[in-house]
Amino acid sequence: MFAKSTAEIKEKVYNALVRSKVEYAATAWDPHTKHLVNSLEMVQRRATRFVMNDYNLESSVSEMVEKLNWDALQMRRTFARLKNFYLVYNGVGGWVDLVEYLKPAGRMGRSEREFAVRTNVARTNIGKFSFITRTSVEWNNLPAEILTNSSTLRGFKGQLRSHLFGGSND
Repeated sequence: MFAKSTAEIKEKVYNALVRSKVEYAATAWDPHTKHLVNSLEMVQRRATRFVMNDYNLESSVSEMVEKLNWDALQMRRTFARLKNFYLVYNGVGGWVDLVEYLKPAGRMGRSEREFAVRTNVARTNIGKFSFITRTSVEWNNLPAEILTNSSTLRGFKGQLRSHLFGGSND
């Protein structure tokens, strides 16, 4: 149906019909096993060939992804988790109930960080890779200037995007 469409149209079709489904609820369900992460990335790699209309096995899909300026799905999920963690941390929107799970970290190594949260110790992978536990670790590892200079969600997203993607769009 879209075989003869332009790359722009194909990209819009992929974003609307495929990536939107792959990223739906990605904050809550973000796979941690290599097998599942690779399975999701393969969806994007197949879409890259579709958009670029290049099915030659000798063509580099990585180069095509770079040419399209697409971010890895795993990085997009990390961005979404940290953005939503920001909302939880600041008690914004429907995330207010999760704030009770966030406790100040106190001392972290030699220095104190004002925005650090205590990470939960989990005995199972379900607990270890849950939204709060997994994202707490990533939150604590963010550069302090991102957290101290971000008084709004928009500012936080901009600085986080620059940190994770090097300033790329989307």
